Amino acid sequence: MKKEKVTAENLEKKLLQENAKLVSDDLTENICCISDCIDNARSKLVTQTEEIYICSVHRKELEMRAKTILTADYFLKKSCTTLLLAINGYNLYVNETDIDYSELEKKLIEKGIAESKIDRAVIESSVASHENITYAEIINDKLYYINCLPPNDLYFPTSSELFAVREMIANGEYDIVEKPKVLLSYKTIYNNFWDRDHFEFKAREPKKVFSGSCSVCGGTASYNIEKYNLCKTHLMQIQQGMIRQFFIDAFIGVLCHIQPSDMLFINFNDKSLKLEVYDLESLSEIHETIKDYKMKLINFNIEFVDRFIRCPEIAFSAIINNLLVTYSRDFDNDFITKDEWDEIVKRIKEKGLLE
Repeated sequence: MKKEKVTAENLEKKLLQENAKLVSDDLTENICCISDCIDNARSKLVTQTEEIYICSVHRKELEMRAKTILTADYFLKKSCTTLLLAINGYNLYVNETDIDYSELEKKLIEKGIAESKIDRAVIESSVASHENITYAEIINDKLYYINCLPPNDLYFPTSSELFAVREMIANGEYDIVEKPKVLLSYKTIYNNFWDRDHFEFKAREPKKVFSGSCSVCGGTASYNIEKYNLCKTHLMQIQQGMIRQFFIDAFIGVLCHIQPSDMLFINFNDKSLKLEVYDLESLSEIHETIKDYKMKLINFNIEFVDRFIRCPEIAFSAIINNLLVTYSRDFDNDFITKDEWDEIVKRIKEKGLLE
């Protein structure tokens, strides 16, 4: 019988279980359980049913992984205030929550995570890396984040538009809403097009219409999908919600496995970072999928890709020399703040690292 390989992902799930924790054990004679590691174990992961031995390097990796997930979950479950920003003719909903993390630090200590201190870099990197978050930043001692769930599933800001979001928040250019109204989610339209027996998508090309009102905004309709009339703007938005799912599926290998065209290894503020670099050719499979699914009005360029690439656990992205550079909490990257990311992008441009 072939022995199952043990990975950091396996241990991460075990550590997140109730009552599981990391414990130092310098006296053990065991070897690290990770399949390709032969180093001596110096710690063990204790669950309700087993003890798993790991080396110092993999303990640190496991602590970083668990800290990322626990931090994101903690802040995303906190009560929040919803802000409504009008940007480029669209409504964008931003959540605001207080920075109170004493309870989170206590949870990390209970898990045996040695360096349990939570700072701005940990919060911003962790929350922004969540698959449903496209932006997270601390401004004036409060955390602001944008999720891509309804009603935000119809508008995805580019990196350049996020600079405008920051300025609007800092200047108080927003309204406060009690509960965002979800007029129409992309899933409302497109969920009926999945073949439940064969798990295949049945693409239906939008039909051109010359009368009727848009089901979202009430304006003049230009297209029809099944029972819904849509103006040109909201057809594009509905399709963008669907395309977000394409990006997630592509990165986890459901449709295709996306690989960066290059990697950039840099040191900044005593932090070691591995950045992924994408060009349009490396993302061409997503482009082909969009065409196969008959998505009208989609201009597949680098700015278009930038709207969605943050969804698959990519915290920060920037366009440099027609390439997309991204930071993820994968690859054992150190935690960084949004301000640090902006400075990193500036220095990459100044040194011409992508020329």
